[in-house]
Amino acid sequence: MASRVCQSARGIGVSLTEILVKDLITREFLMSSNTIYLVDGTSLCYRSFYAVKLSTPEGLPTGAVYGFYKTLKKIIAKYNPFYMGVCFDVSRKTFRQDKFKEYKIHRPPLPEELKIQFPLIKKLIQALGITMIEKEGFEADDVIASLCEDALRNNHSVVIVSSDKDFYQLMRNDKVLIYDYNKERVYNKNDFLKDYGFSTDLVIDYLSLVGDSTDNVPGAKGIGKVGATKLIKEFGTVANIFDSLDRVSPRLRDIILKNKEIISLSRELVELCPCDLRVNWSDLKIQEACSAEVYKMFSELGFKALLKDIPAPSLNLNIEIKEGISETLSRRLSKEPVAFASRGTEKFIFNHIENCINKISFSDLEAISQNSQIKKVSYDCKSQLSVLKGLEIEGMWFDIKIAAYLLDSSIVDYSLASLNTYYLGEVLPEIPAEFAPYFIHRLYRLLSVKLKEERLEELFFDVEMPLIYVLNKMQEDGVKIEVKILYDLLAEVDKRIENVRKNIFKITGREFNLNSPKQLRVILFEDLKIKPIKKTKTGYST
Repeated sequence: MASRVCQSARGIGVSLTEILVKDLITREFLMSSNTIYLVDGTSLCYRSFYAVKLSTPEGLPTGAVYGFYKTLKKIIAKYNPFYMGVCFDVSRKTFRQDKFKEYKIHRPPLPEELKIQFPLIKKLIQALGITMIEKEGFEADDVIASLCEDALRNNHSVVIVSSDKDFYQLMRNDKVLIYDYNKERVYNKNDFLKDYGFSTDLVIDYLSLVGDSTDNVPGAKGIGKVGATKLIKEFGTVANIFDSLDRVSPRLRDIILKNKEIISLSRELVELCPCDLRVNWSDLKIQEACSAEVYKMFSELGFKALLKDIPAPSLNLNIEIKEGISETLSRRLSKEPVAFASRGTEKFIFNHIENCINKISFSDLEAISQNSQIKKVSYDCKSQLSVLKGLEIEGMWFDIKIAAYLLDSSIVDYSLASLNTYYLGEVLPEIPAEFAPYFIHRLYRLLSVKLKEERLEELFFDVEMPLIYVLNKMQEDGVKIEVKILYDLLAEVDKRIENVRKNIFKITGREFNLNSPKQLRVILFEDLKIKPIKKTKTGYST
């Protein structure tokens, strides 16, 4: 294999040794503690948004956040940069619009699904310990140009993370490289010379002629990439072209003269304009990430696959676990609902009087459980009844899991740890059984109020909680069913559901996913103009 590579390299006039040396020099450059990575944050947000389509069950788009993190993580893992800055546009209005009103006029408005992800992306960048830089009236490109020039003056090397060709104009020496995350390729000024046939010093002149359809930079109409490249290779700068028009073909000469002012304007639009940032390079050192904040964000956004990369927050509770419980304390505790949980033969209750956990014996639990006057609070009460077989539990009062489901049926994970994150904002990968009563008690205090606010108390206490005993009994004893009647009922229900679907689509005038809160929100509140009742974190509640 090495022999074939060597022969191929010789065929193009390059030795294998030269290739390896170049790769080694490039890698040392990329991993040097003196190298500053400048990320075109706005461009990366757009690229991630269109490349990754993800959303939470509530309909919150998250693909841009996910893709942005994956790209940053890949760069950090591969090159271990010491300095990094992520640069953003502040608004679409910049000094270029003052020069040319049609600049970027063809670009559609920022998609709403991306707009709502920008604050999340910026929050994530901060949690990762990375600095953000932006300047009102300037684009991210100009900010990067400013930082690049300042870095070179201070004897730093620079890696620009972007796929934007405008940045080639900054590669005026060997201390600036461009990392194209689309192609996962590192470019230096010699790579550009091989690809384009002229040096990076002439990029601005080239772009002045050819323009940029993406940004609506006009250029000289009638001169394409091939023609512009030929002119630049022959004459160098645009100024030299104007000085040598007698050597240019009549057709091109007419185009150039006709577009003289437009070429000059295009140059002003494509040339990156440094701005005063007054950045202290120590501010761009990558700080230690706030793992707890990143873990919390990924949990809330449903990035379960990414959680394995983040150190899980530790359970650091200053709560004592006491053995046993006195009869007096038991009577005092019974005046309020008691939170309990089981782990095999071990039973735990939360002692809200002394703010501790009591590990209790079977006989202590029996005395509490058979007292119907003591209201019991737990998580997944039906499972608790199954675990505590042979023990009659009276007064099951509040099931955290059922309450959470009634309040929000769109949550993906109803584990106690997830509910703790969702409602209390505390991220824990799991909650040990001995501490479960503490979190159950806190969730009970919050969810009981929410049930009342949402007028769900009657459904919860009169239907759902009594049903726990019925379902547990059915689960243990089994239920006889008439299979044919059951299938007939299912067929009838399916038929009725289909009729309802057709009626809904007839009313709305179009089909949509009835299970999507996001699509339903558009139908109800935008198309049908129904007045919303309540607003949640992700929009109006459906």
